[in-house]
Amino acid sequence: MKDEEHLKAYVKNKFYHIPASRLSNVRLGVAYLAFYESKKSFSEGSGMNFYGKIKEIKRYKRCMCTEIPVKRGNEEEQYLRFELEELTEINNIKPVEYGMQLITYTTLYLLKNAGNIHELKLKNRDEIELYKILKKISKERGLKLLRKRDCYVIDGKDIEMFENRKVRVDGRIVGFGEFDGEWV
Repeated sequence: MKDEEHLKAYVKNKFYHIPASRLSNVRLGVAYLAFYESKKSFSEGSGMNFYGKIKEIKRYKRCMCTEIPVKRGNEEEQYLRFELEELTEINNIKPVEYGMQLITYTTLYLLKNAGNIHELKLKNRDEIELYKILKKISKERGLKLLRKRDCYVIDGKDIEMFENRKVRVDGRIVGFGEFDGEWV
């Protein structure tokens, strides 16, 4: 979300738009869109607070948008416009240290239940369970929990989830049932 003016226009008019050049790899079948409000533009209220079901996606020139004033020079730029059925307010999904990618795919269940951006990227029940354990350890011990592309980092240790309920902690593989706080 660029700023407060854009957010108000999107919520009031139930749409979102973005230059088509910035969104070239959207998956087919995406049903919902959520708004991310950056720390830079929204400070205290940053995170995700709204999502909406996509009704229609259309391509148009930026000058055709009447809800938000156009900047001189980009009137002819191609935009994708997402018309939304309704916008639903959700409990604030908190940002993490490194912000948000332009596109993050998740499930509606995770969107409705996540507490922070990390939780939107959980792939399955085992990973959700692992994340909850690491979050608890992080809180109890006052440690920072980071998520990298394919692993978590807590107290300088890399922790990866594998298939068949296996977890690797700094190179050592243990069964999920054996994994607990003493491995971290």
